[in-house]
Amino acid sequence: MLVQVELWRPVRHPSALVVWAALLLTTYAVAVALPASAGPAQVVLGFLAAGRLTGGLRAVNRSAGLRRALGGGDTLVTLAHLVVPAVAVVVWYAATLPAVRSGVGVIDGVLVLGTVAAAYRAGTRPPMTYGGAAADTPFGMIPVDLVRQVVRGPDVVGALVVAQMLWG
Repeated sequence: MLVQVELWRPVRHPSALVVWAALLLTTYAVAVALPASAGPAQVVLGFLAAGRLTGGLRAVNRSAGLRRALGGGDTLVTLAHLVVPAVAVVVWYAATLPAVRSGVGVIDGVLVLGTVAAAYRAGTRPPMTYGGAAADTPFGMIPVDLVRQVVRGPDVVGALVVAQMLWG
């Protein structure tokens, strides 16, 4: 039932699908204009497209009361809300693969799983806390804990972009 509710979320908020389609066209535009950047663009734009569909995952993760009200374990509730972004990533890579390369390889499986993992990490990011450690650098004080919170999700995307450039 949770998966069914999550499937209706894009219907109730169609802007997510519009942005998803615009990002898909952007991938092809990058492939035409800058062919060498098509692979990294596929990864970054795929993460952004999946991120538009992780609203349920964010809502469930940030509310312990909602998870208790839904019943089941936390893992079951989280995985049920991850189905739609995961399917969207698979569709994304199938739709954008012709813009990047002609065949399917092992790297494509790694990129799909990595993008789902990045969407999961970004969707399960806890609420921002502004207290914490700060490092004194020549550029001034840097809130290390704040930076760590902000890069949760995009850090995986950065690793995937490097992998795409090396093996793609």
